[in-house]
Amino acid sequence: MGGEDSEAETKKTEAPKKIPDFMEACHGALNKKLGGRGKGKLVILASLVIFLLFSIFHAFVSGLIYQTFFKKGEAGTGSIGKEEVSTAELYSLVTGRTVSVGGEEIPAGIYLRSRIDGKAPKKGWLIMETPFYKIELNLDHPHYMLFDKLNQRQLTIYNISKGSKIEMLTGASMGFADLDGENAVSFSHLAVHDESGLSYRIAHEDRQRGFLLIATEGWDFWSTEVRRGYDIEGEVMLGLFADKPYFIDAFELNNLQKLGYTTPLKFRSPTEIVKDWVIAGDYDSAVIKGGDPEHPNRIVYEDYYSVTTIGHLRKPWHAGSAEISKMFPDHVLIGNRMSGGVIFSLPKGKFRFDDSLGANGAQVVSEFLISLDTPDSPEKATVFSIDVVNREAFLYDAKEYVTVKGYPESVKAVCRKYSLACPDGVLDARDWKTKRAAYAITMVKDWYNKVENQPNKEIWALADEALKDFSNYEEIVWRQMEATKPLLSQVVVR
Repeated sequence: MGGEDSEAETKKTEAPKKIPDFMEACHGALNKKLGGRGKGKLVILASLVIFLLFSIFHAFVSGLIYQTFFKKGEAGTGSIGKEEVSTAELYSLVTGRTVSVGGEEIPAGIYLRSRIDGKAPKKGWLIMETPFYKIELNLDHPHYMLFDKLNQRQLTIYNISKGSKIEMLTGASMGFADLDGENAVSFSHLAVHDESGLSYRIAHEDRQRGFLLIATEGWDFWSTEVRRGYDIEGEVMLGLFADKPYFIDAFELNNLQKLGYTTPLKFRSPTEIVKDWVIAGDYDSAVIKGGDPEHPNRIVYEDYYSVTTIGHLRKPWHAGSAEISKMFPDHVLIGNRMSGGVIFSLPKGKFRFDDSLGANGAQVVSEFLISLDTPDSPEKATVFSIDVVNREAFLYDAKEYVTVKGYPESVKAVCRKYSLACPDGVLDARDWKTKRAAYAITMVKDWYNKVENQPNKEIWALADEALKDFSNYEEIVWRQMEATKPLLSQVVVR
């Protein structure tokens, strides 16, 4: 779980040398786009996301290998091009029901299999499949890819090769950052920097309802070199439904320093943790539903209560300062008005905001969209990200809190509005032990109502149904997360 061979360590040591020039270029371009005073926070966040995307999978070759839907057979090996592939069936949950997908009746079920190939030669891929979607989880380099069967397209792929034979792919993953720059790898992405990979298990099975909960542990960047890596470990749980076009992505982050597993080292405790989903292709419109439309910072996304085109190379919607999860929309739909889309639904309750933790209870402190459609990009992409930890938006903007007249009073007004015990001073973004958040992610087709410039009513009804189904398993997910201890705590106490 901790050691790296000398070749891998050499590569990792060399990579950060390219960071300053690239980040400087990003900052310059974004400053020009965003312009003016007070945009520094946006520039930093947007630059981080762009850097993460353009850093991913620099060593991987060839394309993803798509298997036949629900293909059965004996485990074995095959050759596609020059790449050897080994597959094996692992598990099936068959309900006896059928669902209609593309006008065809398909058995409702959940199927798990493994695949070992050049992109995951050690632990391989865990492939999770239902009639509506396929999730391919890389156990060597933590990230997952999402294939939407309703619209027959891969949602979470971004190819930045631009004519190169090397494919650079990214999907749903996490990144850590030390915004002070004291860590030798200031900006990291687990799909690149996690050398130990993941373990997984079936955490809960409900055959009657057709639900399966998969727990994956080991989302971390830990290094034997003190000034590299972060003392944070994540657990991601994926809840699969046999007969519904949605799944649950719930995750837990553990601060190993605050939990007493490692020696406190400031530069190994990130001041920003981002979880993102990179949606490739022509999904260039967004719309939201729910939340608190009367919150003090509603201007940051009120335009998105109608279907709006996502802006060019900027964050068209982001959380503002003095903002907590209770303000956030229930649903964010990102899609193509002519065809499909994907909905990210944030549940109510403690997965949105844990009131028992007071001001530190903001489980999702910031979230935003960013469009990656530039002359240098070979294809369009949209990123939906959430900042589970963010020094610049940890319940409120720490810098503005101490520099802007009347700002502390406005924060107290926000706290009163949501019955929250308000802090007396600036919060430390490193002062937390465990954070948990969850989204229900839904694939949709033919969702756009041109006359009303809104999704069709049945689309929002489907998103509400996804949250309702999430609530059936909320306590199970929470208890499973509470019961597990970080894997690294069992390996080393530094």
